[in-house]
Amino acid sequence: MLYKEQEAKIYTRVSDIIINNPHEGSGLPPSIRFNEEYALIDADGNVFPQGPCSACACEYTADTASTPFDLLDMDTGEVVGSATYLELRQMLFSLHRHAAQHRDANPPNDPPVDLGTGVELPPQD
Repeated sequence: MLYKEQEAKIYTRVSDIIINNPHEGSGLPPSIRFNEEYALIDADGNVFPQGPCSACACEYTADTASTPFDLLDMDTGEVVGSATYLELRQMLFSLHRHAAQHRDANPPNDPPVDLGTGVELPPQD
């Protein structure tokens, strides 16, 4: 027996989600990459990241646009609906617009950053 041995669970979780949205003329398809890591949960429910373990990705193309996937409840894993790659892309586009409009309506009141000499920025409306 080890000193202060404890029960723990190790699981795989998504640590980073990278969305690539290249220009149409680039020849590259939009894609989403999910970087995964191992995490340990101790008996008290504390989570400790254990480092990267794997990754997986989905590409958005004309052939994959109508690909369906299940929407899962984040607590139970139960299927609560479905969506397609196209619907996800539309949701992300819309979420960006929502976030940008919120940012524009609530500008930070931080002092401007000194960019040094020789840098001219276009006037802000």
